[in-house]
Amino acid sequence: MTLANHAVTRDWIATPYDGIDIAPVGGESTVNTAAYRIRGGLQLPAHPHPVWELVTVLSGKLRLGAATLSAGDVLHTSAGEAHDVEALEDTVFLVTVGQAQQLG
Repeated sequence: MTLANHAVTRDWIATPYDGIDIAPVGGESTVNTAAYRIRGGLQLPAHPHPVWELVTVLSGKLRLGAATLSAGDVLHTSAGEAHDVEALEDTVFLVTVGQAQQLG
């Protein structure tokens, strides 16, 4: 089954973090994707992920660890790798992870 997740109709859900919203996109039994919207200026401390993570920036500018990403950029992190996050401007990005539970 094909799944289309259009930006104009995306259902954003507030997270426990002020300034960060999530919109589940979809996935399968071992890989899933969610869109994130983060307010410019927001910073999150370094945190590890138990699984690999692929981040694709759709709009805006984001710093993850030592990497600064703009629209069209992609970053892959390994399981257990820690990184902090700083939204250099309002940013929308996709996160794909290797886990069975849907993000969001």
